Amino acid sequence: IIMGAAVDVTEPEPIKIDDPLLTLDNFIVTAHSGHFSIPAFTELTHRPAREVVRVFKGEWPVGLLNPEVKEKFRQKWGGY
Repeated sequence: IIMGAAVDVTEPEPIKIDDPLLTLDNFIVTAHSGHFSIPAFTELTHRPAREVVRVFKGEWPVGLLNPEVKEKFRQKWGGY
C-alpha cells in the first residue's frame, strides 16, 4: 500500500505514459525538475563556494565521498 508519493526521478525515465502509478490519486511525479526553485538554485550555487572556503580554511569538505583520499592527501601535502 502506498500512502502517497512524490517523485522527481523514475526508472525508466521518462516514466511511461501507461505506468500504473500515474493512475493513483496519491502519486505526484515531476519531470525531473523538482530542484527548479529559487531556494534550490541558490543552494546549488552557494554550496560549492562554501566548500572551497572550507578547504582554504584547512577543513575537509562536507560530505566527502571518498574519505580514503585523506591519508594520501596528508602524505603528499601535509596538514588537515
